[in-house]
Amino acid sequence: MAAAKLHRCELASYRMQAEPGADCGTRPSAAGAGMSAGGSRVDRAVDAAVAIATNHGVVVAQPSVLHCSNNVVVHLAPTPVVAKVAETSHRRQGAASIARELAIGRFLASRNAPTVPPATILPAGPHSTDGLKLAFWRYCPHDANAEPDGHAAGYSLAALHDALSGYPNELPPFTAQVEHAGAILVGEPLPALAASDRAFLTDLHKKLSATLAATPLRVRALHGEVHLGNLLAAAEGPRWVDFEAACMGPVEWDLTGLPNEALEAFPRVDRSLLGILRDVRSCCVAAWCWRSPGARTRAAAGRGVPPASAPTQAPLKTSHRLPTSAFARTGSWRGATLGGLRFRFPCEGAALLECCFARDG
Repeated sequence: MAAAKLHRCELASYRMQAEPGADCGTRPSAAGAGMSAGGSRVDRAVDAAVAIATNHGVVVAQPSVLHCSNNVVVHLAPTPVVAKVAETSHRRQGAASIARELAIGRFLASRNAPTVPPATILPAGPHSTDGLKLAFWRYCPHDANAEPDGHAAGYSLAALHDALSGYPNELPPFTAQVEHAGAILVGEPLPALAASDRAFLTDLHKKLSATLAATPLRVRALHGEVHLGNLLAAAEGPRWVDFEAACMGPVEWDLTGLPNEALEAFPRVDRSLLGILRDVRSCCVAAWCWRSPGARTRAAAGRGVPPASAPTQAPLKTSHRLPTSAFARTGSWRGATLGGLRFRFPCEGAALLECCFARDG
């Protein structure tokens, strides 16, 4: 029996990421709770994390899953270490991507940035086993009951940007994320998405990409996936996590997923460019969510959030409403709420940006 199966492992909470991955299910607890679809993926992740940590002398008595989407994040309690586990197929650049994220984490820790550093009581990684890629990070307790504070998030992000400004290694352009979303819309099967809506999204992506290509940009090192789900409410203040999407781009790209009060910390922000990039981000999130609608619906249910595709779903509100966009469409894509576009998501995707969205019709 694998080492992790000797311990009780609970699904503590879901912390969403912007790009959906494979299905996630809860690992059975000692009380005998059943495993939902995809639970074997969680089992493999926990088993791998516990086995590698144990081999390095780390004591693991009660592992708990903190997050499950395209990565599974496991707290190796009682040791203050977290394992971030990805299937090779869900991390497009594999070990190189993990190594880059760890390098960024170490650099930011050396500059006292508001982040969570890689683990130091065992080799942080990257580690590989059984088709999985792992990295180990310091455990940072998060107050799940803390109210999101847009002002604090903005100033914390500004401090993070200051620390990132001297990062010496190469980072990909932010447009790689945009291009990836376009490739999904053009080349991947999306059976849950109606052909007419797919054509609308694809055309919208092309128009937004053309607008972006014609817009002058000043680029700098960015977090790349800023939203309140990637901000921990730590005792010592906000702490940013998940640098998998770190990139070079305009500062406005990192502001697309934050409420408007966060802009107070960025007095020179280009509001026109921010509006464009909010639409771009929204279109990308739509593509990512339609790519794996079932997984996100289950993830939403795991957090006590009713899925947006449920026939009786009322509008789901999170922290704030983003500005209205010039884009509008009748039918299932009416209105404007998510970064200027109201999408009838098949999942909880809009909460990734901590905006609000509503199910039309």
